[in-house]
Amino acid sequence: MLAEPGVIRLLRFRPAKAAFDAVLRAEIVPAMRQLDGLVDVFAGRQGPGDLGPRLMASVWRSPESMLAALGASGGPNGTDLEPIDGSTECELLWLPLAFGFRGNVARMPAVLRFVTGQVRPDELVAYIAEAHEGTIADAAAGRGPVALYLAPDPPNAFRTLSVWIDWDTLQAATGGDVNRPIATRHAERLLDWEAEHYEILPGLVEPAGASPV
Repeated sequence: MLAEPGVIRLLRFRPAKAAFDAVLRAEIVPAMRQLDGLVDVFAGRQGPGDLGPRLMASVWRSPESMLAALGASGGPNGTDLEPIDGSTECELLWLPLAFGFRGNVARMPAVLRFVTGQVRPDELVAYIAEAHEGTIADAAAGRGPVALYLAPDPPNAFRTLSVWIDWDTLQAATGGDVNRPIATRHAERLLDWEAEHYEILPGLVEPAGASPV
């Protein structure tokens, strides 16, 4: 578990200019890793194009540390660590975490998975407990994610960010296969859900370890 009430901050956008991935990789992400209270940070892309969808996800030890570093809107405090200006299709949100997991993996992860879902009425607590138990069990068996952060959005919704070594490992853990690659566990509790997948930017230094569950 995170030592304090952790927070996940999610920014989805399309870059305003080509070659922005190099800026993310060489400037923005390394600078964010120097901020007090940061637990983890990832950046990913969809498709090979320079202007395709991007995701920046950062995890913080507390709402206070996140707000002190970045504020609420993405452009405060004299910082320029979130590419809001000029970007399109921007969506910025942050939510308290129910739990966070970070494993010790030597290889560079390749895939970000972002899930938005809605559970059946009064089943959010049970879903979170099952997801927590499953994450720990998969990690112990050597088949789980590099990291997983789950944020409830009461009364019935949730968002989950998970980080994977490769696509095969992700499919094995979530129950997918070549005929049905987009799958999830505990689907019997869900009314609706969708998953987005992003390639972690090539050359991005492996994130610093976070607090284990």
